[in-house]
Amino acid sequence: MKKSKKILDVFKQIAFFLICMSPLFYHQYIKNKRNNAKLNECCYYTIINPIRMPDTHKMYYWYCFNRIKKYNSCSVGAQDLGPFYTKKSALSRRYIVKFYCDDSNINSVQWDILVPDTLRYVPENGWKEIPYGLDKVKE
Repeated sequence: MKKSKKILDVFKQIAFFLICMSPLFYHQYIKNKRNNAKLNECCYYTIINPIRMPDTHKMYYWYCFNRIKKYNSCSVGAQDLGPFYTKKSALSRRYIVKFYCDDSNINSVQWDILVPDTLRYVPENGWKEIPYGLDKVKE
């Protein structure tokens, strides 16, 4: 009798947690959906330069837009950089970021696009399309 009551209490706690957390997950889902729609509507591309990774799941980086150096961060994982990435390998590369025309804080890092070290020139407002066919080159 006691065991079934404990199981029922655990089930209630899990159900309560899921009910309380579902609005937060839904809000994040809607926010991501809106941001993706904005990025598909109007976007520019530029190169980000990684700064640091305090852990293996968050990267801080900077990029220039309209002659202003902007700092941002994003989450990163094995689905982005591959299952055997390290902090050192992630920080040693440069990446393309896609950002919204009216708000550069709405952005998305394009992890699968290799940016060669020889590519140095970036227009002040970024590129309207991914430059030089970089999106065709895969790792």
